[in-house]
Amino acid sequence: MIANLPATLGALIDKISAANSVESAESRATAIDLSVKVMSLVCLVDGRVDAAEVRQVQNVYREHVGSLIEPATIERAFRIAADDEDEIWRQLRAARSLEEELRKEIFKTAIDVAVADRHLHDDEFDMLKQLGTTFDLPHGYVEKQVIAARARQA
Repeated sequence: MIANLPATLGALIDKISAANSVESAESRATAIDLSVKVMSLVCLVDGRVDAAEVRQVQNVYREHVGSLIEPATIERAFRIAADDEDEIWRQLRAARSLEEELRKEIFKTAIDVAVADRHLHDDEFDMLKQLGTTFDLPHGYVEKQVIAARARQA
């Protein structure tokens, strides 16, 4: 029986590791989806979307996720955000259950899109603060990131 213990323990560790990797993959997929929605909200904050903003989202997505996203996918996310902003905010509030590091990563995509044009508008600034609160990120972290974003525009 003792001879079987290491094999049993190894199987248990493998099972736990597999369960954790599935959960992490699911959390990561959720974070990627929410990143697109957050970037859409930031782009829509001024009430209009143009081709340059679609390219901004593509660039930030590629930088953070490491793959390409089709313009049609981004445009669909923009439409959803414009048509049902309340639902997007509900989903973002639900994201509080994600690990803090994933929430921070989503928040960083919003910042990167907001400053992509080298100017952080007041409405974008307010949106970033609201997102930080919605994601239940530490106030000091949000302030530091937003101040750094303001400094990047200089």
